[in-house]
Amino acid sequence: MQLEPSIRSIWATGEDPSPKGFRRVAMFDMTFGDSVTVHDWRLILTPSGAYHAYAPDLKNGVHSADLAPAFRDHIAQLAVTALEIQNERSARRAA
Repeated sequence: MQLEPSIRSIWATGEDPSPKGFRRVAMFDMTFGDSVTVHDWRLILTPSGAYHAYAPDLKNGVHSADLAPAFRDHIAQLAVTALEIQNERSARRAA
């Protein structure tokens, strides 16, 4: 069974940066193969310009998953690419 991650849907949040300069730029749902879908991931832009992906928080505020940095970065890049594609499509429709 292959569990390759892919972005199912993504939506921009348009939020202002936090006092420390971190900004949630999007939320997204991710699938892992045909077997698993995880909703409400966050795509965060850091003050250094890097993007990080975070799994949803549980009700007690703890992350629902801990990810290796390389895997987290891979998911973040998938989300950035999906958001760029969505923005391009929206711009074409508006034109």
